[in-house]
Amino acid sequence: GLSHHLDEGELEYEMVRCRPLITAQFLDFLKKEVTTQKLSATDDIQGQIAGELEAMYEVLSASAERVDVDVATLAAPAERLRALLSSPDKKAHILTMMENNEIDKPLIDLLNQNVHAARAAGQDDAAAFMEKVGDALNKYLIK
Repeated sequence: GLSHHLDEGELEYEMVRCRPLITAQFLDFLKKEVTTQKLSATDDIQGQIAGELEAMYEVLSASAERVDVDVATLAAPAERLRALLSSPDKKAHILTMMENNEIDKPLIDLLNQNVHAARAAGQDDAAAFMEKVGDALNKYLIK
């Protein structure tokens, strides 16, 4: 099976890389193919092929779902941070975020990564500004 050829990290990387190709239509096709192979299997080898296809279907559908959840988990804080940093009234925006329970650890972590990146790039003013925003956010962090 797939697991014999790729270690866990490689499989995860390939799933993220190939996710756009693993469409609902492809998974439907694969599922129909599994059923067809199972029903038409006349010997052990054909049964084994059907089993391999079924295992591939299970891995691909579960992995595609996991990738989608991970992408959504990472995209949400980035969207919220982008909206906050581009907002003309940061204090009002932070209060709205607090009311909507949008201030969480992933948001703070992302902001801290941006602060470190700005410092590393010699953008001390940007880093200091983001640290001030971070201090304001930390007051309302959902714990």
